[in-house]
This record gives sequence, structure tokens and C-alpha cells, in this order.
Amino acid sequence: MYKIAEVDGVISSCIFHTLLVVSIAKNLKENVGKIGVYSVKGSAGKKVGLHKKSFMPMDERILQIKHNLSWLPQPNESRVVLSSHLPPRELIATALVLAFDGDRLLQTHLVARGWDIVGGHIEPGESPEEAVRREAYEEASARLGDLHLLGYQRLRLLGPRPDEYRYSYPDSYQAFYWAQIEALDEFTPTEEARERALFGPDDARMLPFVKMLGELYLVALQAALS
Repeated sequence: MYKIAEVDGVISSCIFHTLLVVSIAKNLKENVGKIGVYSVKGSAGKKVGLHKKSFMPMDERILQIKHNLSWLPQPNESRVVLSSHLPPRELIATALVLAFDGDRLLQTHLVARGWDIVGGHIEPGESPEEAVRREAYEEASARLGDLHLLGYQRLRLLGPRPDEYRYSYPDSYQAFYWAQIEALDEFTPTEEARERALFGPDDARMLPFVKMLGELYLVALQAALS
């Protein structure tokens, strides 16, 4: 299995596990019965109240707000939200999944951007769940079990709409799920993906996605282990 090398300045494994336990406990206290336990099939779901004039359910929690992401037209704002409710389907551009084998997170090594979770653009006629399953197989030859909604990232442009911008304006969304892996078929490198690997918590803390969205990863990991 691919092993990420240690680098200077990285927090120790003991500190990482302490932070992991604290964050999981915090999320459990705040979100038991609300966040991270809703199946796409709706078997454990419930009705979600909505604020008037808003797409945001009342049982959401904002994890992160950032401004001026380099890969979006600027100025912009990114908001990552834990939620049991999808945004309007027509505004969701991409769907991604934190897929686990036990406590090991699946990653694909993409030619374009290195190690990342699997997922991508939703094709015409696809649901977000169908897109996630297709991308997981295309990028990592992974067959997924039940999909569970984690939340979403809202991407909002704060300036005029660029002429070549192909997503909904001013808001577009990325949907995040978690799932257990049912099977890993034989992987063959493609023009898009070079390899795949599974990363336990000690190694996962070094991954770009976990560094960027660590709290989302911790909620997904707790859910996968529960």
C-alpha cells in the first residue's frame, strides 16, 4: 500500500488521535440523530424543516467558510456544510464520496491533481448517487455499498457571471457522501487515474483532502466505524 512519507512540522500521531477523539465526540454530541446517519434510501431519515427563502435545513452545521478559492472566478465564497438534506438537484454540479474499507479511506491518484477522494461531474440524466457510483468505479474500480449523505459545499460567485462559466450562478454545489466499499476490482491505470490506495487514520492526516476538510473526514470516519 502507498505510504506517505513523514515531513518536518507534522503533528505527532498521538496528538492527531487526541484531536480525532475530541472532534468525533463533539460531532456526536451535536449531531446524533441529525447528521451523518441518513441513508440515501431514506430508511433512517426524517422530515427536515426549512428556513423560509432559503435552501438550508435547520439541522445543518457549517464546518468551514473560505473566500477566493483559486480555482473559481473571483471574488467567491465557499461554504462546507454538514447536512441531511441535498441542495436543489439542478444546482448540484459534482458529487463525491468518502469511501471506507473499515477505517481506511479510499483515494485515487489523479493525473490532474494528485491524491483525492473519488467523485466528479454529474452527467445529464444522472442523479448525484449514480454519478458517485460511476466515478468510484471509473477512478478506483470500487463498488460501493449504501450511500449516506454527509453534506455539501456551496460555491458562490460574488461578482458578475463570467461569459464562459458553465455552472449555475451565483450558487453551485458539490454533494458529499460516505460509504463502505463492497468490493475492489482489479485496477488498471487510465489517462485520468494512475493508481488507488487505502489510507488508515495515521496516513490519511497527510492527504490534501483531509488537510483541507479534516472535520468532514472525521465525521465520515466516525460514521463508517459506528
